[in-house]
Amino acid sequence: MAQIATHLLIWDVKKEIETKNLQLQQEIAERKKAGAELKNLEHMVKAFTGREIRMIELKKQIAKIEKDV
Repeated sequence: MAQIATHLLIWDVKKEIETKNLQLQQEIAERKKAGAELKNLEHMVKAFTGREIRMIELKKQIAKIEKDV
């Protein structure tokens, strides 16, 4: 009887380990996806920031030209 209980306990532990392993794999996949999305957003921020800086420079040039005219 004790041997059956031991086998059941081992089976339960194996199932719990398998479940935790699957949860960890899902979490890793989610973090990788979030990392890729973050990288994409960082790229977009850099592009938009560069664009805004260029717009400011152009506005200054326009203001200078208008002043000179």
